[in-house]
Order: sequence, then C-alpha cells, then structure tokens
Amino acid sequence: MGKGKSKKKAKQNTALNPLQSTNINLPENMNAEEMQHIIACAIVEAEEIKAQKEEEQRKATLAEWHNTIGYKEHENKFKRFCNEAHVFIKVLFLPKKDIKGNIASSVLLKSFIMLFFWLMKLCSLLFAIFLIGYFPIQYFMGNISQFPWQLYLCCVPLAILTFTFSRLFRMAGIEIDNLDDRNYLFGLFASITSLVSIIIAVIAIVEGA
Repeated sequence: MGKGKSKKKAKQNTALNPLQSTNINLPENMNAEEMQHIIACAIVEAEEIKAQKEEEQRKATLAEWHNTIGYKEHENKFKRFCNEAHVFIKVLFLPKKDIKGNIASSVLLKSFIMLFFWLMKLCSLLFAIFLIGYFPIQYFMGNISQFPWQLYLCCVPLAILTFTFSRLFRMAGIEIDNLDDRNYLFGLFASITSLVSIIIAVIAIVEGA
C-alpha cells in the first residue's frame, strides 16, 4: 500500500509541477549556429547509414530469395528462358519453410495497382482518340448525327488533357513497378479501392434514381 501511495504522490507532483526548461552550456569557442550545424550533420549521417543498411538488407533478402528459388542470370536467352520456367514452376510449389518476407504480397499489390493504372491509361487514351476522331468522321458518314463545329473546339483541349492523363497513368505504372516501399503500396491500394467504391456507389445511386 505504501508503494502505491508513493507512486500516486509522485504522479501528482509531476502533474502539478510543469516541466522546466534546461539551459545547455556550450563551450566558449562554439556558438549556437555551429552546434546546430553539427547536430544537423549528425542527423543526416545517421539517416544515410540507416538507408544504406536497409538497402544492404534488401539486397541480402533478394539474394537469399533468388538462391531459394534457383534464379540465375544467364546471358543466353534460351538458358534464361529455361531458368525462368524452372523458377516459375518451383515458386508455385514452394514449401512453407522457404516462404519468407513479403515478396508475394508485394507482387500482388503491385499487380492490382498496375492493372488499375493500365486500365485508366487505356480508357484515357481511347477517350482522347474518340474526341479527336469523332468530329472528322461524322462529316464523311452521313448516318451519324452531326454536332456543330464549335463544340469541336471545346473538345480539342479536353482531348489533349485526357491524353496527358493517359501518359501520367503510364508513368505511374512504371514507377509502381520500380517501387519497393510496402507501406506506400498499401496506402495507395487503399486509396484506389476507396475511389473505386465511391465511383460504384455514385453509379448505383444515379441508376436507382
């Protein structure tokens, strides 16, 4: 009981007494700016060392994975094809004890995200081609309802913007293929699924109305 009371008194004392600022006495030949510079350099060096260790760990994990599945780099195309086929079959029936890390989940996340960006790229490109090509075609085909040419002037900037988005989606897919940050992949995947869910919900509401 005595210990419990002493702990409660200590907590009350720390709650009542606010934290006091402490003054750090710097050496006489060093000012505050020099100290800040030293601290900043130490932080940057620590971050570089951390990034270097993470990169070394990633390379070691990848080398261990390649050794487990029997992947080898071959300059000969036929040998490379045979090795990739062997690796593919081996991965499908890989024992549980050899499955380590998060390679499979990362590949699935990348595949879903890249598929979404590929579909968006394709849709944007087709829509841009439709906006540019529909108006010239309508004058050569009489059975198509014709729109005023003033509308074509409005559609050209929209087509250029849509084509730009298709190129951006292409770049995003390439960036995802080269990305190894699993947390970023999870966050991006959650954002995409939320966006798709909102679009489906809006379509369902519009159709219901």
